[in-house]
Amino acid sequence: MNHASHTTHSDYSLSGLDLFLALLGLIGLVFFGLFLPSQHPDSSAVFEITSEDAIELSSAFLSEQELSVDGLLTSSILTRNPDLLLNLQQALSRKTAVEFLESENRNQIAAYFWKVQFLIPKDPENSGSISSTQVLYEVHLAQNGDILTFSEVARSLGAQGRRFGNPREKVNRGALAAVFMTDSTSEAAGVSQLRPLPDSLFTRSLYFDLSSTETAAETSLIEHLTANRPIRVDSAAAHKLALFHLNRTVFRDSELKLESIEIFESGGIKLARVEFESLQPVAGQNIKLGLTIPATGTVSELKVEYAGEESETASIATVFDIIGASLFVLLSLILVVVFFKRMIARLLDLKSAMIDAMVLGTMVGLVTILVVSDPLEAVNSSSLWVAILLNLVIFSFTAGGVAVFAFMVSGVTDSVVREFDDGKLKTLILLRHGDFLNRPLGASLLRGLSMAGVLLGLSVFCLSVLPHLSLEFKELLVSDSSAQPFVTILFIIFSTAYLYVLIWIVGVSSAAFRRTKKSWLVFVLIALSGAVMDVGPFAVESAYTGVIVSAVFSLILAFIYIRYDILTLLVAMFMSKMIWDLSEGFLVAGSTSWIDLTLGILFVLALLILGVLGVLSKRTGQDADSYVPGYVTEMAGQERVKRELEIAQQVQTFFLPRKMPTLESLEIAGMCLPATEVGGDYYDFVELENGRMAFILGDVSGKGIQAAFFMTLVKGIIQTLSRQGLGAAEVMRKLNHLFCMNAPAGTFISVIYGEFDPADSSFTFSRAGHNPAILFEAEKAKAIALQPKGMAIGFADGERFDTNIEQVTVYLKPGDSMVFYTDGFSEAMNRRRDLYGDDRLLSKVNQFGSRPASAILRLMTEDVHHFIEGMGRADDMTMVVLRLRPKELPDA
Repeated sequence: MNHASHTTHSDYSLSGLDLFLALLGLIGLVFFGLFLPSQHPDSSAVFEITSEDAIELSSAFLSEQELSVDGLLTSSILTRNPDLLLNLQQALSRKTAVEFLESENRNQIAAYFWKVQFLIPKDPENSGSISSTQVLYEVHLAQNGDILTFSEVARSLGAQGRRFGNPREKVNRGALAAVFMTDSTSEAAGVSQLRPLPDSLFTRSLYFDLSSTETAAETSLIEHLTANRPIRVDSAAAHKLALFHLNRTVFRDSELKLESIEIFESGGIKLARVEFESLQPVAGQNIKLGLTIPATGTVSELKVEYAGEESETASIATVFDIIGASLFVLLSLILVVVFFKRMIARLLDLKSAMIDAMVLGTMVGLVTILVVSDPLEAVNSSSLWVAILLNLVIFSFTAGGVAVFAFMVSGVTDSVVREFDDGKLKTLILLRHGDFLNRPLGASLLRGLSMAGVLLGLSVFCLSVLPHLSLEFKELLVSDSSAQPFVTILFIIFSTAYLYVLIWIVGVSSAAFRRTKKSWLVFVLIALSGAVMDVGPFAVESAYTGVIVSAVFSLILAFIYIRYDILTLLVAMFMSKMIWDLSEGFLVAGSTSWIDLTLGILFVLALLILGVLGVLSKRTGQDADSYVPGYVTEMAGQERVKRELEIAQQVQTFFLPRKMPTLESLEIAGMCLPATEVGGDYYDFVELENGRMAFILGDVSGKGIQAAFFMTLVKGIIQTLSRQGLGAAEVMRKLNHLFCMNAPAGTFISVIYGEFDPADSSFTFSRAGHNPAILFEAEKAKAIALQPKGMAIGFADGERFDTNIEQVTVYLKPGDSMVFYTDGFSEAMNRRRDLYGDDRLLSKVNQFGSRPASAILRLMTEDVHHFIEGMGRADDMTMVVLRLRPKELPDA
C-alpha cells in the first residue's frame, strides 16, 4: 500500500501561500458583499406589502366576485417565477434584467410575486383523517399588491367545500353595471339598482351567444331580469367584461390587443375565454392574458403567460444538463460496483463509513421532515400520534436510503484514497472521532474558509464580466423553503457537497492517479467532468458560458484537493454554497431570511474561531496517525501469512529431492503435491555404504513456517543418524529423543524410515504413527498393508516410545513394489464429503501394482484427483513408490 503523500504541509503549519489565500479570501468576501446586489436579480425583490396585506387584498378581490372567504385558511408567501427570470436574463442580459426589475414597469413582468392561497379546512366530522387541507382559490399579486392571476384550484368540491361557493354561479353586479348600464347611470348607481335582484335571476337570464349581435338595451336590463327573459351576451359584451376585470389588475395600463373569444361549457355552465396579447414586447417578453368569465360577470380564472424569443442556449443547456446528470449517475454506479468488490475483498473501513452514514442519513432525514411535514397542521390534528408515526416512517425511509448510499461512498473513497495518499484523510478522521481542537483540523478549517471566500469573490467577478451568464433559481425563497430554513440549508448543502467531493473529485482523481502520477492530468479530468455539473457556489444555465465558468471552478476545487486535503475541499465547497444561498437575507429587502443569514454568519465565525484555536494549540492530531482501519490491520496479517507460506514453500521445495536416486536393481518414483496452505510433508533419500540407501517419509504437524522449521530439524537429524550404522528402530528412537528435546509439547511427526540393501533385496523399516506401507507381491498379484507398531515422533519420550517401536524386514522379489504415502491421499475428500481412505488405496495398488514405479505413481495420483472432483487439496499429497526391477527374459 502506497502511503506517499502529495500534501506538502505534513506539520500543518500555515505557509506563505496560505496567508496569501486568506487575504485573497477576505478580499473575495468584501467583493461579494459589495457587488453582488448589482448583479443578482433577487436584489429587485422588495416586500412592498406585508403578508397580511397580500391576504387582505386577495380577500377583497374575491369579495368583488361575491365569493366568501369566511372559514377558509390562508397562506401567503413571496415567490419567484424561475422560468421568467431565466428568460429575462437571456433576453436582456442579467444586469439589464436587474435594472428592469427595479424599475416601475416590473410589476406586469412579475418575476417576483405574492402567492396567496385560500384553503378548505379539514372536515371536523372526519377527525380521523390526516389528509392535507385542500386549496380552493389561489391569487397571485404583484409586489405592489395589484392582482396578477386568479384560479379556482379545487374544481370538484366535496361536501366540506361546496358551502364556500363557486365563482361560476356568482354574480358580479359591478361588472354587469359597468357593461350594460353606464350610459344611463353611474356604475355605483347601477350596482345599487341590481343589488336587490337575486342571483338566480342573473344565472337564468344571462347567457353567451357570440353569433348574435342583439344585446339587451341598457335601459331594459332590469326589465329583462325582472321579466325573467333571456339576455344574450355577445362578443362585444364579453370583451367589455374582460376589460372591466383587467382594469382592476396590474395590467390596467398595458397596451393589449384582443386575440380571441371562445365559448365553452363546463359543469353545465357556458363560459367565455377571452385572450389578450401585448402590442409590444415588454422586456423582451410577449404578455399573453387569458380570462375565463361566466355571463354573470365574475372571473372564474385569470392567467398570464410570458413568451420570450426562443433561445438556442436553452436546448444546449438541456444537453449539458443531461450529460452532467448522466456522468454523476455513472460515477455513482461505478462506485457501487467498486464497493461490492472491495466488500468481498474485505477492504473497507466499516467504522468510518458507519459514522458518515449515520451523520448524512440523520441530516437528510430531518430535512425531509422539515420540508414535507406541516408542524402546525400536525399539532392541530386530533390524530397527532398518526402524524408523528408517518413522520417517523418518512424519516426512516429517507435517512435509511441516504445512509446506505453514504456508507458505500465513504467506504469506497476512504479505502481508495489510502492507496494513494492517506494524508488527505487525516483531518477527516479527526473530525469523525470528535477531536476538534488540534493543529491539522484547525489548519484545514482556516484554509477551507479562505478558499470559500475566494470562490465567492470569483463568483461575483464572473457575473460582472459575463453579463449574459444566466443564473438559475428555485421557486421558493429561503425564508419559505422549510420550517427551519437555516438548518435545512446547512444539512442539504453539506450532504450535497460531501457527495460531490467524494464521488466526483475523489473518484475522478483516484482513477487518474491509478493510471498516472501526473497532477496536470487530474486537473484536466476534473475540469472536463466538472464543466457539465453545477459545482460552483451558484447555479447557472449550462450553456457554453456556464460550462466554461463551471470548468474554472472545477480547476480551483481540484487545486484545493491536490494541494491540501479532503476536509479543506469539503469546507470550501460547503461554505461557499451556504453563504451564497443565505445571501437572500441582504438581497431581498424586508425578507425574514436575514435571521438565517445571521445564523450563517455566526456559524462561519464559530468555524473561524475553532480553526484559530486549533492552529494555536500544541496538539498535532496524533490520534489520526495512530488510527489504522480494521481492514488495513487484517491486510497486514494476510500479507504476513502469505509471506510465511512463501517461505514454507521455498523450504519444502528446497528439502525435497530434486531427482530420484539411481540404483541398478530398484525403480524409484516420488512426488509431493503442495496444498493451498503448505503442510509438513517431507521425503528424502540418503546414499549409504555398500550401495545401500536410506529412505524417510514424514508428515510434520502444523502448517507454514512452523512445519518448515521442524522439517529442517528432522532432515538434519536423519542425515546424521542414518550414517551411524543403526537399525531402523534405533534410528527412530534417537530421532524421537532429539525431537522431544527441541520441539514444544504437542508437536508431532508421523514417519516411515527404512533402509534398502541391494545385496539381498531387503527393505528394513519402522513406522512411527504413519499410514501403513503397502507391499505388492508380484508372484501373488496381491497388495497387503504393512503396519509395524510405533507411535508418532514427539508423542512420548523414553521407554514408552522405545518399547513400542517395531522393526520389519521385507525381502523383495523381482516385480514387487512398495508404496508409501501421507494422509493427503487417504483423507482426500470429494463434494459429497466422502474420504478416499486407506482401503481404496490398497485396492488401487492391487490394481496397478504390476506396472513400473512411475506408472503406479501416475495412476494413483490420477485416481485420487478423479475422486475429489476438482475440490482441491486440503493437505499436501506425497507418495513414493519403490519397485524391484523384474528379471529380464533371455533372448530366444
